Amino acid sequence: MGLMASSLRRTLVGAFNRVASIKVSKRFDAIAAQIMLRVIGVYQVLLSPLLGQQCLFSPTCSNRSAALIREHGWSTGMPIARAQLRRCCGNFRVSLNADDKIELRCSDGTVFTEEELSPAFLQRYGLFVRSVRMDRS
Repeated sequence: MGLMASSLRRTLVGAFNRVASIKVSKRFDAIAAQIMLRVIGVYQVLLSPLLGQQCLFSPTCSNRSAALIREHGWSTGMPIARAQLRRCCGNFRVSLNADDKIELRCSDGTVFTEEELSPAFLQRYGLFVRSVRMDRS
């Protein structure tokens, strides 16, 4: 990822985290959720293609966030979406499990199986993790 794309991604994640911390009264929960769904839609159409496939997960964090906000509204959905985004942008460890499948363990202890990881992530880390495993055998 280029320097400009990396900087844009950090800016967007920071903005999302700040917005996600806003408390909204129950009266405005549905309106706030609809606004955020539109913002996520704009991100998916205009900005995500510029950044390229960066998300570790499948479905992507923006798709998961939209689904969470749609299902739970602003007050409940945004904190969960924020935690999901932290997992994608935070520290993680990649390893092979007992079935020789790749798994990702996030700094918060959440474990994602190979089926939950994006094709771009698997392409980037899969061969490396498997080659390290072969070298140790």
